[in-house]
Amino acid sequence: RLLSRLTVMLLQCLCFCLAWTYVHNAMVFHKLEGSGVTVQCNDGSPAGFYYREGTNKTRWILHLQGGGYCFDSTSCSLRWKDQRNLMSSKAYPPKIGDLQGLLSPNKEQNPYWYDANVLFLPYCTSDSYCGAAHHTALNFSFLGSFLVPDTIAELKANFGYNDAKEILFTGSSAGAEGLLPNSNLMDALKPKGSKLWVFSDSGWFLDFAPFHKGNCHTLGSCTEQGGLIRGFKLWQPAPIPSCVDGRPASRHWECMLSRYTEPYIVPPALWLQFRFDAAQMGHDGIYHEPKSPAEIKYVQQAAKNLTETFNEDNVTAVFSAACYHHTITLDNRWVRLSVNGHKLPDVLQAWQYGKSYGQLIDSCDLPNCNPTCPDVPSLEGQAAGMDGHADFWHNFLVQNAQDVQ
Repeated sequence: RLLSRLTVMLLQCLCFCLAWTYVHNAMVFHKLEGSGVTVQCNDGSPAGFYYREGTNKTRWILHLQGGGYCFDSTSCSLRWKDQRNLMSSKAYPPKIGDLQGLLSPNKEQNPYWYDANVLFLPYCTSDSYCGAAHHTALNFSFLGSFLVPDTIAELKANFGYNDAKEILFTGSSAGAEGLLPNSNLMDALKPKGSKLWVFSDSGWFLDFAPFHKGNCHTLGSCTEQGGLIRGFKLWQPAPIPSCVDGRPASRHWECMLSRYTEPYIVPPALWLQFRFDAAQMGHDGIYHEPKSPAEIKYVQQAAKNLTETFNEDNVTAVFSAACYHHTITLDNRWVRLSVNGHKLPDVLQAWQYGKSYGQLIDSCDLPNCNPTCPDVPSLEGQAAGMDGHADFWHNFLVQNAQDVQ
């Protein structure tokens, strides 16, 4: 009987410890609302951020979640129907468990930034964080350009952000696009004496001719340039002013593509872009890992185009693995991804502290020819590890395969 009591007590203690660990490490959602707050989700619900306090109070990571965007009545209606969590905060849980990869507090998964204060900004504005449109004809607002300044104001007022010494501003996919209009703003708002770095994961989209031209009924059946051209008419966007200056209005959309915006970004930036980015291939009409001779020929040329755009801008910090994949930094597999023998976390750390490896670009020219690529055979297969919006990529694949048919 004594043994059984001890067993029960030990089990109770274990359960309590596990529960306490979860709550202790949980990321808590903080709404941005009240006077002085402009940002809202598409449906008018309050935007906000998930926060976890780190053990080093002077280090901060702010991550912009990805998840595509919408640009007209059809694409926004489909997004509302199938990916409502990317347009509304009403179903956001008050707490979530720790995220993976660069946002993990586990030193094995995140060897250099595990001790930082972490902000995960869930994406609910569908405009790559650049919109400034209130109450459009679609009955949605697109106010993503206000998320970063409203968040920073809240951090300074209530979270000790004024004590920050090192700040890593990151984003994946559409969140990486969101770095473009917001990086200079982050630099202007950083605490005095602090250092800011920008780390873009899978946001260097291209605007070359597609393999197959879709009908733009959905985001994935539209080229990236086609989506942005349409989006700019709806979002009333606020890209970097110095990029827009001198461009005709018909080309302002270019200032949401990295190849055109990179020269105007003030803080140092590291660009992670897969040679055979799965989302880029989808925009260009290839919705699976390239296999046919025609597909291989196209994606090999696309990889060359990618390198050319890096060189056009004289980009000095690039990590480009020959993988068919899209986004990696919120995936624990990021610690093993390497180019020319240099692992991604080590490259990020060295670059931040003055040892840049320059352009780390795989020389092999087939999808997944790099043995450290994530072991995922298709876009659909990798969905579970992508920024917490697996449904987005599942629908991306299914809808756009139907469009091609």
